[in-house]
Amino acid sequence: MHDDEQPETFQTRIEWMGESVLTLEDVWPNRPRGMIVRLNPAPASVEAGHYY
Repeated sequence: MHDDEQPETFQTRIEWMGESVLTLEDVWPNRPRGMIVRLNPAPASVEAGHYY
């Protein structure tokens, strides 16, 4: 990575109950073999831009 490049994160903003909220976007592989479901990522995970 070059000095001027930003690391890739999965952060996104959505509208939630009338407010703009920073969260993590859904990421799916082309051929999923399993799935773990949770309601919400931890705020520290969202801040870092990665999952759990």
